[in-house]
Parts: sequence; C-alpha cells; structure tokens
Amino acid sequence: MWGIRGLPLADSKLCRWALAAEDICFTNAFFSYFFRLGKCIPVTRGAGIYQPHMAEALERLNDGDWLNTFPEGKISQEGGPLRRLKWGTGSLIARAKVSPIVLPIGHSGFEKMIPEQWWRGKRPPIPLWNKKVDIFIGEPMQFDIPTLKQDAFKWARTSAGVSSSDCGSSNADDRNRPSFGSTGFGPHPLPFGARRSSAFLQTAETLDTMRTDGIHAPLLDGPLLDEAAWRWMYTDITEHIWVALSDVTEKARTLNQSRA
Repeated sequence: MWGIRGLPLADSKLCRWALAAEDICFTNAFFSYFFRLGKCIPVTRGAGIYQPHMAEALERLNDGDWLNTFPEGKISQEGGPLRRLKWGTGSLIARAKVSPIVLPIGHSGFEKMIPEQWWRGKRPPIPLWNKKVDIFIGEPMQFDIPTLKQDAFKWARTSAGVSSSDCGSSNADDRNRPSFGSTGFGPHPLPFGARRSSAFLQTAETLDTMRTDGIHAPLLDGPLLDEAAWRWMYTDITEHIWVALSDVTEKARTLNQSRA
C-alpha cells in the first residue's frame, strides 16, 4: 500500500511503524527478524488494549512517529459494510501525549492480490500480479482530547448515580444506557455496570475542592478518569474513525469497480 510514496529503502524514517498480528507475522525466528526490520510491532489478538506491545506503539506515537493500524483487527474480504472497529486505535489516540493526526485510508483490490480462499482454503504463496488496486485517502482528522476528557469525566460522574435497580434486566440496561459519541453510531456498546464506585465520586469531590482552594497537583492538569470514562473516550473516537473509514472504503470500492 505504501508503494504510493515510493520505496523508503534509503531512509528508514520514511517507513511507517505498523501493528502486526503475532500469530501471522511472528511465527518463527526468520519472520520475527524480517518484520521487526520492517518496523512492525507484534500484537496478540484477544489480549486487550493494554498488552505490553501496545505500550510500545504508544511510545512511537509519543515520539512523533508514523503508526499505521488496521482498526478492524482482522482480514475482511467480504466486501460488505465495514466491520466494527476494535478499541486499540482509539485507545492509542486517547492516551498519546499529543493528539496525533489521523489519516483515514480506504483501499480496494488487495483481496484480489492475496485472496483468503485462493486454493483449498489457503492464500497464494506470493501476491498475484496484474491486479487493479485503488487507494482513497480521506481528510486528516485530529481529536480534541482535553475536551473529550472533560466530557468523559462528566459522563462518568452522571452515570455514577445509576442505582442497581435500574440495571436489573437487559431492558433496563438499554433504557438507561447513554448514547456514546456525537456521531449517533453505536458499533461498540460498552458493558454497563450497575453502579460506579463511591470512591470515584469521593475522589472527584476532593479534586473539585482542591481546584476551588487553588491547590496545585499533577492530577489537576486534567480530570481524573476511571476505566469506564476512558472506554467512553475510546468509543467516541472509534465511532468517528469508523464513519471516516466507511466513507473512504466505499469510495475506493466504487473507483475499483468503475475500472474493472
């Protein structure tokens, strides 16, 4: 895909970092050495967004490096609507020291180069030649992380007052669950607990008092977020990315079909 920028063999700084599936790209010593030279970071599918190598990816972002991710987290060649996105990309954006620039990229035609069901349910040993590939690059995006943190903080404090009786059934859960994100899409519903910890509210009230009294502390540079609030942020960011990726992917498919 990055052949559109030329082959950055002479300057490694022009090459992107990328998240790569450990069970595909790091199955033996040779592959591990090869993909590591290609600036690939191994991630374990199903190990969550806080696995050790995600910390390495976050360091690359904090260094101002270029990080390429595939938010779906798996190969999809069905050609239908974009699958739900994983939280990994959203969590990296939310936790980065400086909000990174997000460039949504859609492509169509790679499924013809390396079809998953090529022969007896296997991929071809090498990419197939003479296939049309179209890549559509969308407008850059940048998220206002401080504002999102404030919104997540307010949401967490509001949801802390939900009583356990409100969540006694799935219908109650659906009735009381807030709408996540400003896009109106919900591909990533959060698990909604019965009650937030009272310790969170006590801490928030303490911080409010310290702000009022003019007391400075490192935590006061931003709101204190619990895990539910962080996940609210991951969801909001991921939904916006899903909308942008759906748009550029559809445009790439349309372009590819018109040239078929």
